Amino acid sequence: MSWIIGLFIVLGFTSTLRLCLWGIELQKRNKHKVLFAPRLYELAEPNPLSKVKLFVYSRAAIQRIKPHTEPHLIISIVSEPQDLPRLPINDATLSAMTVCFLDADKPTNKVADWQLFSRNHALDIWNLIFRYQDQVQHILVHCDGGVSRSAGIAAGISKALFDDDTEYFGGGDGSIILSRYHPNMRCYRMMLEAYQELTQPAHMVDPFELPQMRV
Repeated sequence: MSWIIGLFIVLGFTSTLRLCLWGIELQKRNKHKVLFAPRLYELAEPNPLSKVKLFVYSRAAIQRIKPHTEPHLIISIVSEPQDLPRLPINDATLSAMTVCFLDADKPTNKVADWQLFSRNHALDIWNLIFRYQDQVQHILVHCDGGVSRSAGIAAGISKALFDDDTEYFGGGDGSIILSRYHPNMRCYRMMLEAYQELTQPAHMVDPFELPQMRV
């Protein structure tokens, strides 16, 4: 009788181990995938986001500013998930999102692809903006220096919504307009690609109607 009980225990342990290994493999396969298709948004006319104002801050600056009194969203960019800044949240804060990634355009020997800004990050940010599109007036974006990652995201939002990113890149027509920013181009590109993905079905995309991104 005891050997039968022992057999059942061994079989149960083997099945549990297989399930665990299968779960780990499934996690690896889906690590960089969106498991559910992103929602397509229909932009109303007039576009409620057309009058949104963008504000880019450094970590130090956003911790010392007076909270915005207009309905606003905060996109907080950090390098480590446990290293969170003190955000100026008040009753006018519709929502605050923390996004964790490193400041690089592409993987290197020291920075892996999963540590960089991703399509999922961009989709999450746009979903947040669209969720509050009828209420939001200000969008606050900050990173450590307020120069690269936050500027890249803000430039992508500005180009998508207003077809204008010169505030972040400076004059592109030979003018003397200069910018204090140095946008992360990976953030910029992925924000524009995610905007296209969320607002235009793939079979209806007209490349001549989309914002022309910088390269």
